[in-house]
Amino acid sequence: MYLVITEEDLNRLRPKTRAELLSVLLSEAPNPDRFPRGTDDFNWDERVDLTDELVAEFVEGCAPETVRGLEVIAEEGPIIAASELQKVGIDNYAHFQGRTTKRIRTITGKKGAYLLAWDDWASEDNQQYGCGHYAVTVPTHKALMRHFGL
Repeated sequence: MYLVITEEDLNRLRPKTRAELLSVLLSEAPNPDRFPRGTDDFNWDERVDLTDELVAEFVEGCAPETVRGLEVIAEEGPIIAASELQKVGIDNYAHFQGRTTKRIRTITGKKGAYLLAWDDWASEDNQQYGCGHYAVTVPTHKALMRHFGL
């Protein structure tokens, strides 16, 4: 039996389902523990898992404000409401997201890499709070926790 899946079909799948399908097709066992529970509606495409060494390199080139934001993710994550960043003075979420994206692309050399995943900030639930959520992969969260001594 042959099954044809177009790019359009693949893009309609949830990110976690797409990742599992691709891993099976590529003969790799899926890693269900990579993504935090309750994040099926987050976009996990091209999200990077940071190791202890990569966290150290990542933080070394970050502004202090970005480092404080990463510490919030380490303490409260792997999923946080973006508003949690306000407790360390970050209220420009787009700037924080952009800084982490630029830094992850610099250290990995991957043009499409991301550190953060996020949900639909335009959803009804998120609209009432005025922001959405950020998340990092479980391996990244564990590495951030070790880096910050948590």
